[in-house]
Amino acid sequence: MNDVDDIIKKIKKILNIVDRSDKPGEVANAQSMAQELITKYQITEAELNASANEDIISREVKTPKPYSLDKIILLNAIAKANYCRVLKSRDNSYCYVYGTKTDVQLVIGLYNNLNLHMINAMKRKLKSVKHSSDNAHTRTWTKSFFGGYAVTITERMREARTRVMSSTVSSTDLVVYFRDKEHIIEDFWQRLDKLPGSKRQLDSSDGFASGRNSAYSADLDGQRLDGADDPELN
Repeated sequence: MNDVDDIIKKIKKILNIVDRSDKPGEVANAQSMAQELITKYQITEAELNASANEDIISREVKTPKPYSLDKIILLNAIAKANYCRVLKSRDNSYCYVYGTKTDVQLVIGLYNNLNLHMINAMKRKLKSVKHSSDNAHTRTWTKSFFGGYAVTITERMREARTRVMSSTVSSTDLVVYFRDKEHIIEDFWQRLDKLPGSKRQLDSSDGFASGRNSAYSADLDGQRLDGADDPELN
């Protein structure tokens, strides 16, 4: 087993508590710990490399129905926090993750675990919604739930990465390494042919808040209802 496999195994172990706990803060802590592991590994790898100019690869990720686009939006949120980009297919049944080999492996490993939690959490919360709403409303609620979940995961990943970077990365060489790495993947991404993107309209504040709560496991009353970005806009 290589080092990346070890990290992914640890991430899976950490995130297993997500499906067993509804305690306030425990889900957020697990997500933060998973991202911190990834960021620390990326820093260690950077210290061993003289240049950020690594080959960019792509890996296909299946995103079958139901909830294909919502899965892609979650994957995109994780990818953007970890020096990767996501390109979806026209029918949303699959997508490609672009980045260095290690980053792509780590992003997909984290996504596989969080996607499972996102779907399971939605199904649990939806049971109570169905008792008091018609089908049209529950579809709107579900889309907004996934939007809230993805927005919160984006915040968790960025906060965890920033925390580790600020406390660990002090040398100029490492700062330049990660800056160059971001520029390389962004330049590569901009040269790809992409479908027109769009911004999803999320109309259920209850669904959005429930999605945020499930991803963050904390009270988030009064949060502004934001749309979830289509990955091809970014």
